Amino acid sequence: MSKQTYDLLVNLLEWSRSQTGNMEFSFDRLSLKEVADQSIQLLQSSADEKSVVLQNDISENTYIYADRNTLNTIFRNLLSNSIKFSYPQNKVKIQSSPLDDKIQISISDKGVGIPADKISQLFRLDKNFSTKGTNKETGTGLGLILCKEFVEKNGGEIEVESEVGKGSTFKFTLYKAD
Repeated sequence: MSKQTYDLLVNLLEWSRSQTGNMEFSFDRLSLKEVADQSIQLLQSSADEKSVVLQNDISENTYIYADRNTLNTIFRNLLSNSIKFSYPQNKVKIQSSPLDDKIQISISDKGVGIPADKISQLFRLDKNFSTKGTNKETGTGLGLILCKEFVEKNGGEIEVESEVGKGSTFKFTLYKAD
């Protein structure tokens, strides 16, 4: 219960700071693999509890131009959700692919999936859609709203593909850096 409370407080604080204009953004050239690895390390014990493997397939030479703090929040929330909704003894994959002047990042799980009629509610503050994870983990619905806002602050877009009983893939874009 304390981890969920902590996650909620962190998300509320970050969302509040972004809404009031009290959040500073510092855009830098970042190693996408390194940022993903840091989030994996942070969430490894949660993955281990469910025997979920976190696999980072991003190449070493993939660099993006983004704000590190918001990017950490995006990865933390998306990976945390993927672990939460994955069936035990499965894998969460992080991949990237080039798209013109951007990089598309995808985080995929083999989990419960999201009903098609609920996907449009995921990123909306007025809908607050949240369900329990495969081990009855709870959530607030705020994490994905924060992800959408932070992806957009970094000049990108976020989307989800999902099939009930098979899993979900969250995809977002960020600007490439040389």
